[in-house]
Amino acid sequence: MKTSSLVGLCFFVAMSGLFAGCEIITEEPPTPIYKPAKTVIINELFILAPPNQNPFRWIEFYNPTNRTINISKWTLGFKTKRTFIATDTLGQVKAFAQDLVPAYHDVPLRSFLNSPIQANRFLTLVSNRERMENYTASITLPDPINQGDAIFLPQDTVAVDSIVLQFFDFIFQESDQLVLKDTSGTVVDVFRYGNYVFAGPGADPYPNNRSLGAIIPYQSFARFAGAYTSGASGDAALGNSAEDFYVTGQAPRTDTRPIPQWLSQLFKE
Repeated sequence: MKTSSLVGLCFFVAMSGLFAGCEIITEEPPTPIYKPAKTVIINELFILAPPNQNPFRWIEFYNPTNRTINISKWTLGFKTKRTFIATDTLGQVKAFAQDLVPAYHDVPLRSFLNSPIQANRFLTLVSNRERMENYTASITLPDPINQGDAIFLPQDTVAVDSIVLQFFDFIFQESDQLVLKDTSGTVVDVFRYGNYVFAGPGADPYPNNRSLGAIIPYQSFARFAGAYTSGASGDAALGNSAEDFYVTGQAPRTDTRPIPQWLSQLFKE
């Protein structure tokens, strides 16, 4: 009996020592790590669509790298209308075709610009200068806020090529995805907004990219500073628009408004 008790005591002491060496550790969830941007990104999007008074739109690109990047040979894919006009050597129209409804097109950015974006600077494409000044006061912003260039498009349609003219409407839909591609056709950034849902064909190439919510009139979709988890970090499949962007004027940033350039870069997630 004494021997049995001694064995039991030894077993208890041994097991107590074993469990004493084990600790239950509760780890905090990992903090998202934003990779350094490798290229130009889509930084902000403003859409004031009909039936709002004086509708207009603008899109902003940002170069967060330390080098100058020329995006004039890049494309921006979105749903818009396209018009074909084919002419002969005398300029006589030989063929004409037009989309009846908006369709997805990779619109060449050379239609809009011919200058590179310098390091840490912005480029904003605007459909109407007067409305831009009235709604955002972007022209009167003091430096260093206004660290970028704005290109005011003379019309809502911009011609591409010379013999067979292609006219793309500079109009963004209320729900869509914008796909930015470089000169090699590689997707470098994807932004989904307006509760966009991929409708095919085929499987969604960016299944983890959740769309940001609906458009709020007179507000913009702005990118958080450092939120370069999309193509700008080297893999467009990593992007998540719902996390990388926010809507200006909405909680918890009710004091923000759609001003191009540095505003979105003042706020982190």
